[in-house]
Amino acid sequence: MIKKVYYLYIIGFILFSLFSYLFIDGNFFYLDFLFTGIALHDRVLVSLVYLFFIIFFFLMYYFLIRDIKKVPELIKKNIFLTVFAMLVLLFSYPTMISYDIFNYAATAKVAFGYKENPYIVMPIELKNDSMLRFTQAANKIALYAPFWILIGALPYFLSLGNYLVLILLFKFVAVLAYFGCLYFIYKISKSYDAVVYFGLNPLILIETFVSAHNDTVMMFLALSSFWLLKKRKILMAGFILALSVLIKYSTIVLALPFVIVVINNFQKLKINWEKIYFYCFVLLFLIFILSPIREEIYPWYSIWPLSFLVLTRKKNLIYLYSFLCFLLMMRYIPYMLTGNNFGLTPIIKSSVTFVPTIIVAIYLLVNKKLLKNN
Repeated sequence: MIKKVYYLYIIGFILFSLFSYLFIDGNFFYLDFLFTGIALHDRVLVSLVYLFFIIFFFLMYYFLIRDIKKVPELIKKNIFLTVFAMLVLLFSYPTMISYDIFNYAATAKVAFGYKENPYIVMPIELKNDSMLRFTQAANKIALYAPFWILIGALPYFLSLGNYLVLILLFKFVAVLAYFGCLYFIYKISKSYDAVVYFGLNPLILIETFVSAHNDTVMMFLALSSFWLLKKRKILMAGFILALSVLIKYSTIVLALPFVIVVINNFQKLKINWEKIYFYCFVLLFLIFILSPIREEIYPWYSIWPLSFLVLTRKKNLIYLYSFLCFLLMMRYIPYMLTGNNFGLTPIIKSSVTFVPTIIVAIYLLVNKKLLKNN
């Protein structure tokens, strides 16, 4: 049974990659020969298909983590099929549900192509540049911290001016960070369960392999920092954590548990690492749920807390968080249906995300199951 589930999961992502090409922007002239307009003119149909995929993925994910002990061996036996599915997903259309990767490319072009300060010059100021036809948020200065701008130099120069190659290289950066996260999750936890909880989560796979968000890079650095901290390499750990902060600032909250560990090290006190990882989860979750103060909660922000939650043994909490991830992926549907983020759309998004999560969380708390170790 578990083997069939895994095959279905992989096949589903291959089909999802093909489905992503229905969302090609007609202004994206590099692939305009594939433009169908279906995502614009058949919104109900596209939304229903997306809904089916998300329900399907999370059902398969649930069956896999329910029999989690069998999954690592299953992956080893089907490594070629797994790699093939990931490569197909890597070549999916990147702005199916988010335009961030186009913004990464635009910022890199401003900084390294035009040699302008991206914190002062907006892409829209680059008169007659062809990328302005499809770049979203072209009327904004760089949205990310300096280290992410610096990372963008490598894809930009390796692309040799080819925009499609540039986009693909940004995807490679995100995917390499994904595997880096898996590596350090295992190195820290010594648990394949933790790797599976994170690595097969549909939100993680879609937001990394399709949308290529830099949050995966940020959390790769944060996880590697805490692995170094566990090895008592404090200076190097602090430096790596600083680089993580200099991608998106959110991981600045990890300075608190970091300092707690350093103080305990100097006092030669025994460190309860699972508590430290739980504190990291809580702090990142607080930043995550407070993000609407700035704009809104984006599904890919949930990568932050999950990176540390999987290091704990709180299985029920991981299940609840996976349910939240499912609901977060549903947030895209109101926009798919309406084509805008105004009116009732934000209210529907918030209701879909938080009302069911709060109800389930209260039930687990009342029954004293939520924070139990498993």
